[in-house]
Amino acid sequence: MRLTLSIVALSAFLLCGCSHAMAPAILSPSLDSVAPGKIKQASSPRNFDATPLLYAALSNKHFVAVYSYPQGKLLMSVRAPRPNGLCSDTQGNVFVVDFLYTNVIEYAYGNSRQMKILRDGNPTFSCAVDPVTNSLAVTNYCDSASVSASGCGYGHGSISIFKGEKGPAKVVQLKNVTYAEYCTYDTKGNLFVDGSPNGHGFELAEIPDGRSEAVAVNLNFKPKNPGALQWSNGQLAVGDQFQTVYRYTVSGNAAKKVGTTVLEGGNGVAGFWIDGTTLVGPNLGGTTVALWKYPVGGRSFKTIRTVTGPFAVTISR
Repeated sequence: MRLTLSIVALSAFLLCGCSHAMAPAILSPSLDSVAPGKIKQASSPRNFDATPLLYAALSNKHFVAVYSYPQGKLLMSVRAPRPNGLCSDTQGNVFVVDFLYTNVIEYAYGNSRQMKILRDGNPTFSCAVDPVTNSLAVTNYCDSASVSASGCGYGHGSISIFKGEKGPAKVVQLKNVTYAEYCTYDTKGNLFVDGSPNGHGFELAEIPDGRSEAVAVNLNFKPKNPGALQWSNGQLAVGDQFQTVYRYTVSGNAAKKVGTTVLEGGNGVAGFWIDGTTLVGPNLGGTTVALWKYPVGGRSFKTIRTVTGPFAVTISR
């Protein structure tokens, strides 16, 4: 497959008529290299006998594919104009971040009908659910007021917090992050957000539980690019968008790197999801979702074929 170096959510920028010159780079498949394929949208609801489900956002194909997990059998799909980020809550509800229409679509477990649409209004990128309060956090790549024909301006990224997974959202500005990308909650309700300061590099911010302002987090080692964030086993996992995940312990406003997980064979692993001792990674530069042992890494122990490069994944139970 021929690969081109393009930006995150390239086609979303193209569809909205925006420039992509200011966005961080990532390997993604060129549009003419995508393998053809058709997946019918299933009737709703479906009975999957409580089988864990893997959701994969196929942004170029305008839908989210749903597989049995970890078997990888294609079960159904749900439509979304430009699915960019995915997350799920403890009840199995899945949230699809739609970059094109700047909103979040909620689906119940195994259901292809929209359960709810949460309006954001800013260029949405990814999401996370607070395990303590069930609040939904959605990163806003940039401020809607800064979007023009030339792309996102140099305003600051922000994060919208939907209390109890309901609107309207409370928007928190990120002073040290120009372009906000990924987010995650820890087990205490503290919210972490990463992004780039000026379209290049890496910055991390935290919104402590009960606070309404973001503070910068100092890292003793910074990844080159902002990647997915996941909280796992008392550590903050930070991806680099390619095939490396760095593990940090966080104390106050400082993060210390304590380990590195290399995802051998990874090809643009962007919006990954950690499920216990398994890291589920979308190979955006290819056409698979791969499963790696976590935090061991190494070679993947299973791959699931997709019809185009998946942007993000989540697990629903």
